[in-house]
Amino acid sequence: MNIIEVKGVSKTFSRRGTRKLLGEHFREIFRKTNSDHTLVALDDISFTIAESEGVQIMGANGAGKSTLLSVVTGLAEPDSGTVKVNGRVGA
Repeated sequence: MNIIEVKGVSKTFSRRGTRKLLGEHFREIFRKTNSDHTLVALDDISFTIAESEGVQIMGANGAGKSTLLSVVTGLAEPDSGTVKVNGRVGA
């Protein structure tokens, strides 16, 4: 029996309100580029965790570990995909 099923989960965040360095402002003015203001935290993540399995999530800084945990625990909604949890999950 699967305790957690994650299928095709994606999550993005808007970076519109972040501060920019002076050089970034000049690059946008003179190069006329429209820089992408979204951060893709999770991109089409799928996995299942069966009963009695132990799981460890490892990755570099900014890899989406905390975002994945937030989505699985229900603190954040995924932009696409589904998360099914049978039982209780604690962060």
